[in-house]
Amino acid sequence: MPYRAPDAERMNELTEQANELEAVTNEARGRRRRAAVIAGGVVASWLAVVLLAASQGSPQTAPTLHCHRVTRVYVDATHLPADTWTRCIER
Repeated sequence: MPYRAPDAERMNELTEQANELEAVTNEARGRRRRAAVIAGGVVASWLAVVLLAASQGSPQTAPTLHCHRVTRVYVDATHLPADTWTRCIER
């Protein structure tokens, strides 16, 4: 069967459909691009917060030692010397 060229009315219909499809595709591409920019901004801000906290030595990343003197005195055995030592707690 030989090829028949579409008539002008059918050609206009096909052109309109192609234009509508292109508009929908461009709109979807724009939405994806905006979503990617927003997601990139969120990730970048989270990364900046983490790096800033690490650079300032926040307590979550670097525990500190708190030391104090401990003295034990025997109440019933006053003739024994008191025991003393330094105790450190990591916080």
